[in-house]
Amino acid sequence: MNRDGQLTEFNMQNLGGTRPGLFSSHDPFAIDRFRTIYLWRDGWFRITPDRQWLPVHGLPRDAFVNANLDPGSGSVLLATSKGIFAVDQDGSARSLGESGPAAIANFRSLARAPEEGVILAGGTEGLFRINLDSYELQPVPNGSKDIIGAVLQITESKFANFDIVKASNGTYAFTKFGLQVIPALSATSNASRVFVFEQLHRMLVTKRGDNLPVLYDVDRRDAAGDCGREFN
Repeated sequence: MNRDGQLTEFNMQNLGGTRPGLFSSHDPFAIDRFRTIYLWRDGWFRITPDRQWLPVHGLPRDAFVNANLDPGSGSVLLATSKGIFAVDQDGSARSLGESGPAAIANFRSLARAPEEGVILAGGTEGLFRINLDSYELQPVPNGSKDIIGAVLQITESKFANFDIVKASNGTYAFTKFGLQVIPALSATSNASRVFVFEQLHRMLVTKRGDNLPVLYDVDRRDAAGDCGREFN
């Protein structure tokens, strides 16, 4: 589609006379730096900048890609229903989990950690860290599913130097010192989603309840957070 809304057929090579089947239960996604589109057709394929239709090697055909993160150089990370994978520009994917439950766990979220060169990955087995120098997948201390539960979402907050980790057993701040509980964002607080506004240096949280204001301001200077102050 061009800027005027006119549509032209998206022609690709190497299809062998068949249609690519772009619409499936797996959502297509793009990696801008690679200028490549990734989609599923009885397995994972990619559309290159010159519109070649090529397979993605190493990514399980039955894996759902839940999130992707481009660290800016090297491989791009994929959080899937079958573990964490690093995919390079040539279409080769490799698993970052060597053994244990995390190797094939369902990962839902990826985010940059406050520590330079570290990515956080969260899923059914808890919270993990990925060192971009080695691409090793390592559990975060006190971040196992037995302690914090399954990780549902990770929200970056660069200006505050911590990430907000929403898990089934509570909400936590991940800093360079590790995980800390954020009591004001606990399940009993009726808080739902946190919105981070980097340029304004503000974090706002919505709360459920008929007699409560909709928005609260999370104190950005305190990793423990404080939603007691209404947003005006």
